[in-house]
Order: sequence, then C-alpha cells, then structure tokens
Amino acid sequence: MNHVFWNSELIGVFTNQFDSKNHSHLMMQFFIAMDEEPLTVIIDNVEIKSNCVLVNSDTTHAFSSNNTWHFSLLIDPLSVTGILLRQSLAGARYGIYPSKSYIFDPNTMSEKNYQDFIHNLLDPIIESRDCPLIDSRIGGLLDMLSNCICDTHELNAYAQSVSLSQSRLSHLFKQETGLSLKSYILLHQTKIAFMRILEGQSITASALEVGFDSSAHFAATAQRLMGISASQSTKDSRFLKVKPL
Repeated sequence: MNHVFWNSELIGVFTNQFDSKNHSHLMMQFFIAMDEEPLTVIIDNVEIKSNCVLVNSDTTHAFSSNNTWHFSLLIDPLSVTGILLRQSLAGARYGIYPSKSYIFDPNTMSEKNYQDFIHNLLDPIIESRDCPLIDSRIGGLLDMLSNCICDTHELNAYAQSVSLSQSRLSHLFKQETGLSLKSYILLHQTKIAFMRILEGQSITASALEVGFDSSAHFAATAQRLMGISASQSTKDSRFLKVKPL
C-alpha cells in the first residue's frame, strides 16, 4: 500500500514498493529511511548510503527500496520550499543530511501529523524562509501558472503585457530560475492531470483535459519530469490532499 500526500508544491509518498533505474527529472526529491537501516541511492553513478538524501533537479539517480518502508518527497523546484532547498544546495547535485529516527503510522496519519512530519524534516535544512529576489515579470508568470486550471496557457498575452516576446520571456525565465519555461509548463500540466486522477477521473480523460495528446504522452511526461508512473502511483494507494506549507 502506498500512502500519498499531495498538494501543488510537494508530493509525499510513504511506501515500500517504488524502485527506479537511472533517470533524472525536473522535480527535486528526498529519500528518507523510516528506520535505522540506511537507504542506498546511486547519484551520478556514485553509491550513497544515508537515512536522508536530497537529489537536485535534473540529476541522474537510481533507487531501490529492497521492500523496506521509506518516505519519498517530490518538490516543485520553483515553489518557495524548492527555491529555498536549491539555495541551501548552492548548486550541488545532492545533499546528505544527519540521520534521524522517524516514527509514523501511515494508516492513521492525519494532515496535521503529516505537516508536523514535513516541518521536522525541512526546518533544520532551511535556515531562512526568505526567498531570493526574482524578476517581477517572472514572479507574475509563476503566479499566473499557480492560479491556472490548465485549459489553456496564454503565454503570448502575458508576454505582451510585460512588453516581451515569448522567446525573450523564455530566455528571462531560464536566466532567473535556471529551468526551461517549456518544461516547467509541462510540469504544471502534469500536476494538474494528477490532481484530476486523484479526484477520480481516468488517466486518459485527465490527460486530454489538460492538453496532452494522449495518455501515453502524459505518462512519458510524468516519468520524465516527476520520475513517477501514473499507473504505479495510483495502484493500491491511499490519497490525502493537504494544504501547502
């Protein structure tokens, strides 16, 4: 059984099932051991054993749970949490953090228990909640995407409203965030599709509604940008939608 806690910024999964071969994706990812036995994560072909590892965006890694319970946290790299974690990594491909014992019962974990768990994980790592300054035009674009229901993206209209061409806006986005605007919009669409799947819609209907050509296109994008399989993550899973931090 997978226990999935979902919001627009963070996707947390308590599981003993997920394994992965070498891959990379746009979202950052924590791997947390749930007992004293360290996890093995292979990053850029280097084997790392630790109870707490953070993998940065677009970093090649592989993982095997060996059927032991662990916690995985996917993080939007341009959420407040993602920006602050990227700042703490200071360009490093990954971070290793002190071992800590986590006691949990995913079958009975409430939203408050989960929020407390996340704060206990992140607060020692994120020393400040002050985000670095970002160009106001990119900040406005991120707000637009945050409030978008994903039926359409009027990037051209937004670019014109800030007196930029779409190509200049894409260049500025890359310059300010270090990420591709095209990839980030695809990530946004993917997250909206997952939200609709978790609300009970089929994978195909959810994918088509947010603009993917097919369920196969959505599945490939989810794997590339989030590192998760739509079918695997929804099979034998319990879901709880939670508020952002």
